[in-house]
Amino acid sequence: MLKLDLPFPPSVNGLYRNGGMKKGRHRTARYKAWVREASLCVGEVHRKAMSAYSLLIVLKRPDRRMRDLGNYEKAISDLLVSHGVVRDDSDCCSLMMKWHDAMDGAGMVSSPTGASCVVSECLVIVQQEPTDRSSLS
Repeated sequence: MLKLDLPFPPSVNGLYRNGGMKKGRHRTARYKAWVREASLCVGEVHRKAMSAYSLLIVLKRPDRRMRDLGNYEKAISDLLVSHGVVRDDSDCCSLMMKWHDAMDGAGMVSSPTGASCVVSECLVIVQQEPTDRSSLS
């Protein structure tokens, strides 16, 4: 199991822009800044290139605005791939996302192994899954 504390990610709607001085699609300045900051949280020891994995993402709302929880997964998954934590985001067998305020306790959440973790802005737990698909039945 791997636990990462990341800064709050940008929404998928704010990751890329089209046109401008560059042709085609390119990363926004906000996305580039988030990647730089989040990259500091991913150490060399975390580069495991997991092939089959489950992912738990717990986000703490930065304000009271209505937000679509599903829009925050893409930046996190792409960060995990770019840093070699997982081989490819298509290898994700299970994905669970939660808002921090939707859980009991004072900032605590249970990991897939049952351990308790404190949520800062964005808690990401990556767990290696069995590679033998026949054992999942």
